[in-house]
Amino acid sequence: MGVRGIVAQGLVVQEVSLLLALLLVPFASPLGAPCRAICASTRQVPHWPLRSWPGVRRSRSVVLAGDGHVNVARRHAGADGTPIPRHVAIIPDGNGRWASARGLPRSAGHAAGATAALRASLALFEAGVEVVSLFALSTENTSGRSTGEVEHILQLVAQLLTSQASTLVDRAVRVRIVSSPSCAPLLPRKLHAAIADLRARAERRGGAQADGYVLCIALGYGGMADLAQAAREIARKVATGALSADSVDEEMLGAHLATGGELAYGLSSEPHVRALPPVDLLIRTSGEQRLSNFLLWQSAYAELHFAQPLWPDFGRADLDAALRQFARADRRFGRVQPTSPETTECRV
Repeated sequence: MGVRGIVAQGLVVQEVSLLLALLLVPFASPLGAPCRAICASTRQVPHWPLRSWPGVRRSRSVVLAGDGHVNVARRHAGADGTPIPRHVAIIPDGNGRWASARGLPRSAGHAAGATAALRASLALFEAGVEVVSLFALSTENTSGRSTGEVEHILQLVAQLLTSQASTLVDRAVRVRIVSSPSCAPLLPRKLHAAIADLRARAERRGGAQADGYVLCIALGYGGMADLAQAAREIARKVATGALSADSVDEEMLGAHLATGGELAYGLSSEPHVRALPPVDLLIRTSGEQRLSNFLLWQSAYAELHFAQPLWPDFGRADLDAALRQFARADRRFGRVQPTSPETTECRV
């Protein structure tokens, strides 16, 4: 049977298999027969209905007030006190290997990965997560992969946002694209247009939706470049007298990062770009266990979850396992929590 739409409390994301076919339309010519094969192989990609996880009541509801504005009630714990991460970062690794295992080109794997990204992001929002950050393309990818593959990924993101604009706006999801200065010029016009369309659609709904969910997509992004750019910008302000060197602290540095309130390089459908919270949970698929230069500063105290499945195969049970690991974590942030007067051990 074909892939069914994702259902979440009466809201439907129409036929993911159709979405995947649409994503591949611009690349049908160079891919040829493999393109048609990937559409047939979508039945191998696990999908699941969106619903809150067992033991976690939907903790963050989005409702439209009488004036059309979005009212988001944030409670980062379920009814039984189960912790829920505010910010989940994902390194969706394994798209190329997923395609190779099926005799398909890498671009087909990226298309399947785009479907998985939409599926996982909506599921996380449904579970109560406020921000989802996806590592779609790194600065190293832009120089270490072919121009055709890089352009394919960029166009794929633009096509995904265009085709799913109604779904994103209906669910009060704002989209932010973060990029390093050297890679920002690579962002295609279609992506600029897609972000502008999302912003216009949200405004036509009658509310700013400033407190909605945020889907942050990293394209041509690198954590070290992000830190270097923030340091340069702060240095310029100190040099001109706009800032005192003694006033520079962690909070100020964080505000100048791509996830801070000053989005110097990138795009956003948000009416007012706000600082994103630190990463609480970082998920990486395909069995690899490294950060690969993704949100280094922001992930200082993130719980790390490394999953074995390749990204397109990452299913509901896998996401459930990641959220349960987070819920079990004893997050101390460097503080001592003695269990008895004799306890002297200091753990982080």
